[in-house]
Amino acid sequence: MFKTIPKVNFKDHFQVIEEKKSGYYPFNLQLEEIKRLNGGQSKGIYAIFFKDKLVYIGLHHGEGNVVDRWEKHIKSFTSRFLPLNFLSADKTKYPNKKNSEFTKFYKNLTFNKLIDYYLKIKNKNDNQKMIIEKILSDHIQLKKNEFRNKYKNILSKDHEIFIFLDKIKIIDNKKIIQLLTSEGSNTTVNRLKFCLENWDEFKKKDNQNILDHFECVYFRYVGDKKLSKKILKNQVEEKCIKNFKPIANEEINEENLNNYKQIIPSNDHIIKISTFLNNLEINDRF
Repeated sequence: MFKTIPKVNFKDHFQVIEEKKSGYYPFNLQLEEIKRLNGGQSKGIYAIFFKDKLVYIGLHHGEGNVVDRWEKHIKSFTSRFLPLNFLSADKTKYPNKKNSEFTKFYKNLTFNKLIDYYLKIKNKNDNQKMIIEKILSDHIQLKKNEFRNKYKNILSKDHEIFIFLDKIKIIDNKKIIQLLTSEGSNTTVNRLKFCLENWDEFKKKDNQNILDHFECVYFRYVGDKKLSKKILKNQVEEKCIKNFKPIANEEINEENLNNYKQIIPSNDHIIKISTFLNNLEINDRF
């Protein structure tokens, strides 16, 4: 069984801070949580709405509060916040065979840890610094190529987001470099599609209004406390996504987006989702 926690506005749970330094726009906002959701520490399904339209359905398995999940979505839906990552986490270890000369300095660093190490020695003027600069610069260029390829069908080269990421260099702040390679707060093709469809609005907003029109409903699971995350994902979340087809879920494609284009009030959607969830037969033996 699922109990519906009433719809909340993201502005009630987060505050937005604006970065005053130049050169950060459009990624010049930061998000801070100000309030947990009562009952949000339990397992459940959440539905995110923007301007009364269903945007995303996700799973929370009771690790922390569901508000932690919402933070990642706000960042990826708007593309206005740091930290954010347009590519998957980079687990490459350095040195490798192509950079064997580096072994004399340091071993087994991931790209992000290598950035940290470089920041400690960047004021030096020696061979070690030059080798690391070359490794980092080459890797940033590799990630730029991956970025272009991943979003080539939806993001034009004259778009503010493309221009910003294409100009990233080794001298930039670590959080800016990590737009290309980091962990957490990942965006996806469909999340960026949603962002681009609303970009004329998002790009003009600031810390006072960027969260306007974002709402969320949490359907808290009140059944077997031992129910696994795998079962909830396979038998609940995936079925819910398939049935309601939220535009920003990665499983959705162009062929089944007609549901999003229809005007379905969020309150009607909430009732439908609640009914759907509570009519599911969950088999905990698998």
